Amino acid sequence: MTYHTTSKLKLNVMLIAGFCAMTAAANVHAAGTINSLVTTPGTTYETTGLQINSDLGVPVLGTDMNAGLQVNVQFLNGMIESVNWDPSTGSASGTGWQLATTGDTLVTPWILRQVGSFPTGAPGIDSMQLEFLSGSANAVWDTGFGGNTPNSNAGTTFALAGSQLGSWDVDVTYRDEIALQGNAAQGDIFRELRIDFVGNSSIGVFDIGDQMAFVADTDLLMAGAVLSEQSVPEPTGIVLAISAVAACGWNFRQRKRKVRE
Repeated sequence: MTYHTTSKLKLNVMLIAGFCAMTAAANVHAAGTINSLVTTPGTTYETTGLQINSDLGVPVLGTDMNAGLQVNVQFLNGMIESVNWDPSTGSASGTGWQLATTGDTLVTPWILRQVGSFPTGAPGIDSMQLEFLSGSANAVWDTGFGGNTPNSNAGTTFALAGSQLGSWDVDVTYRDEIALQGNAAQGDIFRELRIDFVGNSSIGVFDIGDQMAFVADTDLLMAGAVLSEQSVPEPTGIVLAISAVAACGWNFRQRKRKVRE
């Protein structure tokens, strides 16, 4: 797990998002602080490419971009509920909760709301994992960390922005870095975003009446591109060479033994 300082052009976008978050926070409930924001390489995934200006144009401004996103919510009792993103509504809805966004993810907040009763015996949400699925995802998470993957322009790293309701803080982790085929991962785009709710009160979880608004940017995959786990090629040539050397050594020892006999 690596802690970061922000670099490159994405810094400007993050500063703007941070200013918006501070401005909004002055007018709403004081809930919501980011305790930690980290990345971890996890498992490396790969794809053939990102769309040019993938942060900016259609279908980035529509709901299709998030097709292939799975939202995994873990409740306080350990129960996990997994819901696939619905492109027709621009949302994912589970038992007592809804996550929605309808605009350009570079600047438009995602809104997590409590919209009904949580499951019996589960008084609140402990964590939420947003995972772009291998083989079906249209996009990946874009951050201000690392280098510059080609066609990944200015991105917005997770930031609270808008109306926050409740008594909770968050720990945020980006996981599973993504590389373009034939290249090393740059550490700026990821497959998974995890949000853990941390208590700052007697309740301290995402509970009844709560709301979280946050900005987290995504990049659109190139048309026809597929997200898949990166394969590690077997070092066949090295293995064969070592085997050949070992065989020669064995034959040499055998010949010496026969001479002595």
